[in-house]
Amino acid sequence: MWDTIGTAEALKWAEDHFSQLRNVMWKVKLFCYEYLTLLTSPLYQDEIREGARLVKFENTQSSAIEILAGLPGWYYCDKSVFDLQRNSRIAPLVFSELLDRIQYAQLERQAILDERIQLLTSPNPKLESTLIHSLRDVDERLTNYIHQLVEFGTPPEGVDVNPQSIAYQFVLDITLYSQKFVHAIESALSQLPSLPSSTLRKAELKKTLRVSISDYTNAYISLHTFGAPPPGSPPFIPTLKLSRQDRLKLETPIKAKQLQLLWKL
Repeated sequence: MWDTIGTAEALKWAEDHFSQLRNVMWKVKLFCYEYLTLLTSPLYQDEIREGARLVKFENTQSSAIEILAGLPGWYYCDKSVFDLQRNSRIAPLVFSELLDRIQYAQLERQAILDERIQLLTSPNPKLESTLIHSLRDVDERLTNYIHQLVEFGTPPEGVDVNPQSIAYQFVLDITLYSQKFVHAIESALSQLPSLPSSTLRKAELKKTLRVSISDYTNAYISLHTFGAPPPGSPPFIPTLKLSRQDRLKLETPIKAKQLQLLWKL
């Protein structure tokens, strides 16, 4: 899927490769079929005879419809099947697929987080860098999926799901992990022996701790901005003992948000 390409270099490589396939290799096959009859495979012959072409799927509804719109016979197709209104025929399928993607992405995220915690006591800089990139990627996908879920509106008939609860759980999970990761770093620091050989690792962990506390603060603010937990959703219980400076960083934007809400009343 094109939306899972994580770096600019990888995206450029994919674009170049796709362009090569579509504009060079596929045209060579077409030329061979039409003029040299060198393609003896029935598969290629059938594909080219029927006007087959290479397309790029962006893993979105609009991309899928754009591809289908380029097919012969699209003009005669019943377009209402692509209507995502609550009672349309395709709505339950799309909604269920979206829920599955969210679930799989959440499992992927949890596996990445568990690996990051393990690396605190068994450091591997290259793997850590890869995991951070993977975590950023899965968070972007989850954010996109949940945005689509909320934008969908009322779930289709027969689907007992509250999109707001799923959105809240996503923000809550980020906050819970941020808190858990800070605790794990503090534990790793406490286990380091007081030896000169541990000085470098201790400095690295302290630097990671500062970044992680900042991540926790941002996550907590986002959770607070979300509002009260939806019915049936658990509240967040903070367990970190923050310094006075970190508490101010946490409380100041929250109080500012509360004042904004008061002014609107």
